[in-house]
Amino acid sequence: MSDSTEQTLSVSGCVVTIRAQQAEICQGDTVGYDITVTGGEKRVIADEISISLQECREVRRSNSSGTSIKHRDHDKRSLATNLTLEAGESHSFEFTTRLPDDCRLSDGRVPMRDGWCLYIHVDTAEYRASPRGKAISIVQPMINFFAKFWGGRGIAAAKRMVLDKDTCKRFYLKVQSR
Repeated sequence: MSDSTEQTLSVSGCVVTIRAQQAEICQGDTVGYDITVTGGEKRVIADEISISLQECREVRRSNSSGTSIKHRDHDKRSLATNLTLEAGESHSFEFTTRLPDDCRLSDGRVPMRDGWCLYIHVDTAEYRASPRGKAISIVQPMINFFAKFWGGRGIAAAKRMVLDKDTCKRFYLKVQSR
């Protein structure tokens, strides 16, 4: 993304345009985004369109010298439910959230190893039928089941866990120090 305040993503047959309402983002800022979701070449029936502010963190694996990128939802919201988009039809939404005062800084580059992004998900029957959607539909209930044994903290952690790692669904943020 570099210094751009606008990005267009292709998500589940939709074209999603995200525009930042401010040019600079600093730790602790309340940030706003205008989101336009446009139907692609064919009709899209979305059970839900959601957005979340996610923290990306590079984590060193304990049993090897490698690392992996973990994503955690910080603030997740539904933009629309049961929405049918005809080809070329658009709907506009707003998303406002607050970054933590001590959040990690990020440069907005792709792929992001440490920092912040907005994640867009369009839940459709086609997505759920895809190999990725099927895998997530199997793994998520297992995570939720084991989280119950950990109690309230485990359930909260499971809700913030992100299984879909698709970088094409992310708008990477450039966060500066205050």
